[in-house]
Amino acid sequence: MRRNWCAAFPIAAMVVIGACAPKLEWRDYSYPKVGFAAAYPTTPKVSDKPGTFVVDDIVGPDDYTVTVTCDPTTDETAEDLLAAGVGLWNDQGTITSQTNVTSGQTVGRELLVAKQGAPSARVRVFAHHQCLYQVVAVVKKGPTDPTVTRFMSSFRLI
Repeated sequence: MRRNWCAAFPIAAMVVIGACAPKLEWRDYSYPKVGFAAAYPTTPKVSDKPGTFVVDDIVGPDDYTVTVTCDPTTDETAEDLLAAGVGLWNDQGTITSQTNVTSGQTVGRELLVAKQGAPSARVRVFAHHQCLYQVVAVVKKGPTDPTVTRFMSSFRLI
């Protein structure tokens, strides 16, 4: 009996590739200095520069990021900051959807941002205590992937 090794190879390759895929172990991370917490699939990298705090977790082609920009001297209202935050995303692509969301008592906006040749981004923007919070997930499977929902739902102002 002759075996067709060519037919068996793709199946074996898929098993090996599946075994090598990183296991995502979501954990909560809290950043009281800038007033938020969120869950990430692996240990995120933190960048803390004057006025801007970024927590970013890149897992293969997928990116989960929270950016906090604060200006304690601003006299802009929360609504003005929120509008400015949404405006930033107009420059990044086409906003295909915009809805109201909340984090505790803080009202924000959720955007779907399409960019030609790239996966769509799901973005939540909040303005709180003279800070603009941008919660961003861009994953290969798209903005409705369960990992995006998990990340977005985990974000909270503290």
